[in-house]
Amino acid sequence: MQPKVSFIVPVYETENYLDRCVRSLINQTCKNIEIILVDDGSPDKCPEICDNWAKMDKRIQVIHKKNGGLSDSRNSGISNSTGEYICFVDSDDYVEKNLVEITYGEAKKNDADVVVYSDYLVYENGYKKIQHLTSSKPVFYGKKDIHEFFNESIGSLPKQNSDYDIGFSPWGKLYKRKIIIDLKLES
Repeated sequence: MQPKVSFIVPVYETENYLDRCVRSLINQTCKNIEIILVDDGSPDKCPEICDNWAKMDKRIQVIHKKNGGLSDSRNSGISNSTGEYICFVDSDDYVEKNLVEITYGEAKKNDADVVVYSDYLVYENGYKKIQHLTSSKPVFYGKKDIHEFFNESIGSLPKQNSDYDIGFSPWGKLYKRKIIIDLKLES
């Protein structure tokens, strides 16, 4: 059965956070996922941590590669993904246990190419502050919406008075894999 979502996780020098990240992914309420850990030539214990996780969970695939940076790591993950949707997660971050259940449900309900979701800032003392979206819409589909989405991600157009609040980073969004492949949107 094709996974609903492929998590792509570039890994580099995050040995203190990697276990927490992977644990948040394997504990998703939706179990039909794949997790692609892309070791970007990390000089710490990350390669070993990745391999250990892959031994414990068959949904985890590890790619070990020469250091090439975030975009190269994400592109390696995209090339090896099989999910209907793709979600990028940084290896020092973690996600809510129902992320796939909610975002995939919204994507299917709306036949969306991209679903954008809020995130938290987490401070050293454990305090969490939600970063609410102030975008004009939470679900994007079709060529016009995708264009608007990328414009919002970058900032406001000259005729607009303010920026939209959709971060430019690849994380915080669920992407239809077909769109990334067909439009050659590798990062």
